[in-house]
Amino acid sequence: MRKKGSMELGISTVVVLVIAIVIIAGGIAFIRGFFDKGTVELSKAFKVTDFSIQPNDQQPLVFAQGDTFSVKAGDKETIKIGMFNSESSARAFKIEFIECETDAKYEPSVTIMPKPAITALIQKIDPGEAIVFNAFVLGEASSTSGSGTAGKKLLAGTYLCKLEAKAAILNAVGQPPTDWTIGANVKNYASTDAVIDVYN
Repeated sequence: MRKKGSMELGISTVVVLVIAIVIIAGGIAFIRGFFDKGTVELSKAFKVTDFSIQPNDQQPLVFAQGDTFSVKAGDKETIKIGMFNSESSARAFKIEFIECETDAKYEPSVTIMPKPAITALIQKIDPGEAIVFNAFVLGEASSTSGSGTAGKKLLAGTYLCKLEAKAAILNAVGQPPTDWTIGANVKNYASTDAVIDVYN
């Protein structure tokens, strides 16, 4: 009798565990789908058709509000950038400022001019499609700025910068790469100029 009771208890425990695992797996799938859909809907909320210049295969990287921005030193400004994928398959795209010139008065010891930082999520774009990057231009030096200026407030002045988009082949599970070094899977895709006025 005792054996039968303990066996029934063992079976009911296994059944409860199986049901719990199924519910947890279903919950995870639901939450993941919910956030994936939310990300897609959020990017659709800002349509490229609202841009004065539409991104296309001739001009794949464009700004929504012109190419001149103002940002307070140490602060951030939100901008919208349109990106068009003219590749034959889906690609992941990442944007960054690659070089800047400035009239700001840095010390002579600063031999490599700091450049403003820009932050935006990596975007996956289907072929022949255009999306909107919602980005922050920061009034501080990017992490790749030299001469010990990285992460510090930019000095007031005008910065003429080249914004570059890199395109990467998606990995086997359709995700962007972790390494964005230019090579077989990553290339410089497009670039455009921007003027950033930094003020105090």
